[in-house]
Amino acid sequence: MKKRKDGRFRVSVTTNGKRKYFYGDTRAEAYEKLQAYEKDKSRPRTFAEIAEAWQDEYWDGFAPGTRNCYRSSLARALDAFGKESADDVEPMKIQALLETLKRQNYSLKAVKTQKTVVSTIYKYGMLRGMCRTNPATVTKIPKGLSKELRLPPDDETIKKIKADREWLYPQILLYTGCRRGEALALTYEDFDFEKGTVNIDKEIIFESNEPRLVHRTKTHAGKRTVPLVKALREQIPENKTGAVFDDITLRRFKTLWDKYCKRLEIEATPHQLRHAYATMLYDAGVDVKIAQRLLGHSSLKMTMDIYTHIRESRLDDVAEQLNSFLNS
Repeated sequence: MKKRKDGRFRVSVTTNGKRKYFYGDTRAEAYEKLQAYEKDKSRPRTFAEIAEAWQDEYWDGFAPGTRNCYRSSLARALDAFGKESADDVEPMKIQALLETLKRQNYSLKAVKTQKTVVSTIYKYGMLRGMCRTNPATVTKIPKGLSKELRLPPDDETIKKIKADREWLYPQILLYTGCRRGEALALTYEDFDFEKGTVNIDKEIIFESNEPRLVHRTKTHAGKRTVPLVKALREQIPENKTGAVFDDITLRRFKTLWDKYCKRLEIEATPHQLRHAYATMLYDAGVDVKIAQRLLGHSSLKMTMDIYTHIRESRLDDVAEQLNSFLNS
């Protein structure tokens, strides 16, 4: 207990290496605040309380895409055991949540994210003295989950997209392999007609509904230069400067995309056109390591998974063709 120059009393306590101070006009008042803190600190915390503290401290530091990914996982965990004392949540309850996601046909990535979010919150709680253990560490990812590999559009859809040049955006996706936000962030200066390249080094991210330009890509490997193929070069004016696309909200973008698909009578997503670009690289015999660089993948395994998926799907086509020939 220490009396300050202003006449007030100060008492302190150290928790997890951090010193916390309590003040009072009298010794009794300072001690009363300390005791209240100690009592509150020692009471059982619900999983929801720990999750809320974790969000307050770390949520704003996550990229918007990460927040969107984590938001669903957090909501499911809160529904499953948010009101329970964190120390009373048994591993089997978390395992049951993972098994439920498998039965509902969630992808391997989604189930892994679910476990990661729960485990991260528990690790935070342990570090802050809000819970004693992390039951998620002994849970297992259910077997038999499929990886989420989006198929490219079928050949007929690709033909329609190639033939229609009214909207530049899908053309850029198809011929550069850009991610959605990377394409939206392109400027005319990114197209180098002398070198025959397209520079990809920024993206548009959506925070709620509003667009924001960031001078980075999804991963460090995302900063890349890709070939400016003839089919796209013919559509890019050489004398223009500035942004290729005006700022639009996420809602407006989705509306434009839906109208585009309806007009062409196709079903496709922007990310599927990125996979169509990967398919073109495969068909052109581009080495997988070069394809990795052109696609901006952070690991070679991601590119190899796509190449393998394309190869396996082609085997199915060959089987159908062979059966058709033999039955004719």
